[in-house]
Amino acid sequence: MPKGSDRHRCTCFWATAGGLGSTRTAGGTPSSLLGSPTVGQKAPAGADLPRERPGQARQHRPSPGREDDGPVISSVLELLVLSVPSLLYARRLRLRGHSAAQARAAVGWRTGDPQPYGLAVAVAIVLLPLTYVALRVIPSGSVAHSAHLHVNYGQASTFGDYLAILLLAVAEEILFRGFIAGLLFRRYGFATGNVIQAFIFLAPHLLLLLVSTAIWPLLPVQLIAGWLLGLLRSKSDSIGPSSLAHVAANLIAPLLLTI
Repeated sequence: MPKGSDRHRCTCFWATAGGLGSTRTAGGTPSSLLGSPTVGQKAPAGADLPRERPGQARQHRPSPGREDDGPVISSVLELLVLSVPSLLYARRLRLRGHSAAQARAAVGWRTGDPQPYGLAVAVAIVLLPLTYVALRVIPSGSVAHSAHLHVNYGQASTFGDYLAILLLAVAEEILFRGFIAGLLFRRYGFATGNVIQAFIFLAPHLLLLLVSTAIWPLLPVQLIAGWLLGLLRSKSDSIGPSSLAHVAANLIAPLLLTI
């Protein structure tokens, strides 16, 4: 995966920063994580150590392996943030006298019946070729500008990348299918509520056009995915099946692009 500075951008809304390449000991003396000699250490024979010029800022280098933490950290943060509406709504229901089971069911936090999980596999099979075709149409240079697209579409290469994909998919299901779809289904019914939910799901993905307008083929796929995942929410009263389909589609899509 390219190691640009945009690697640590979170999808659409949040960003995190990677670690620094140096730290300080208990005595305050800088010690390099890369093993370079510091104050009080004897340089190896023949080593040509650059000297810092007066007023020159110390340059920090990222420590090995720290870059891979960026996508995971941002994904965990997004998972926490997108869970807040469901938590607040469930808490409100509890204060109104509903049971804990009823509060969890209202936001889809239940396992549900096993049958919809089979339907989730079928939905994932439908989404995979759609995503694959859309990504093949998009110029590769357009994807290179977005850390979110790098991780989710064709550039995942480490365990951290794949873990980030899983966390991001679950986070979106908690908000869009668990909280938003649940409210809309109860208010407008499935037919109208699911269409509204699908367009709400599409809305933040429109920000991808700010990266490059060439990414537009992904937008119809996002709309179709939103509707199908909402169908799973309706059939199961749970975010379990929709999360399974979402995670499967996003995990397998990078693998398909390597073929």
